[in-house]
Amino acid sequence: MRIGVDIGGTKIVAGLVDGQGIVVYTGRISTEVCKGYEGVRDDIVLLIEKVIRESGFLKDRIEQIGIATGRTDRENRRDTLPRRTWGGTTCPLGTNIENIVGIRTCIETMSTRQPSVNGNLH
Repeated sequence: MRIGVDIGGTKIVAGLVDGQGIVVYTGRISTEVCKGYEGVRDDIVLLIEKVIRESGFLKDRIEQIGIATGRTDRENRRDTLPRRTWGGTTCPLGTNIENIVGIRTCIETMSTRQPSVNGNLH
């Protein structure tokens, strides 16, 4: 099973997908950029944890979290939004989510469709 997270300008949606690609549970929150990077990151963590908890599946059944976003910083594929959104700082969301949740996490940008794992292209 996998979790997909779509970060948009107004909302963040997460869905738990089974091995056949069927979405078995979804959750949604507002994107509140005013909270800053750490606040939005923490909201995403809470959303992921809620999806796992409310779906009734055990966390150890989740193989990977995939995060889709509009674009990343070209110098550092760990950013999920342009640096200017977060006051010019690098935001390693993939690494942060993986470290907090304990599930392998990759980021794919919608503009380039080049996936990265923990910020490293593969």
